[in-house]
Amino acid sequence: MVRKRKSPVPVQLLKQVRARERQEMQDRKLARENAERRSLLEDIIDRGFQTFLEVGSALKEIKERKLWSPEYASFEDYCQGRWVGPYATPTMSCAPRVPHRSLDHRSRRTKP
Repeated sequence: MVRKRKSPVPVQLLKQVRARERQEMQDRKLARENAERRSLLEDIIDRGFQTFLEVGSALKEIKERKLWSPEYASFEDYCQGRWVGPYATPTMSCAPRVPHRSLDHRSRRTKP
C-alpha cells in the first residue's frame, strides 16, 4: 500500500500567518512602549500635582486679598506683568482657579 503524502501548506497561507505573527509582535511591543511612556508621564504629573495646587491657591489668595496693588491696576494686569510677560506663550493666561475637590484624590492617594 502506498502512503499518501500530506499536501504541503500553501505558500500564501504561510505568508499570511507569518505576517499576522509579525504584526502581533509589533502590536505587543508598541503596547509595552506606550505603557512605559504613560508611566513616565504619570510620574511627572505626580511630582508636579501638589505644586500645581499650591500655585492655584497662592494666586487665589493674591487676588482675594488684593496683594497685587498698588503696583498694578488690577489682578489681570498683575498676572500679565508678573507672570505671563516673562513666561509668555500665545495661549497662556493667568486665571487662578480654586482646585476642584475631585482633583484632591491624587494627594490623598499617597497617604496611609
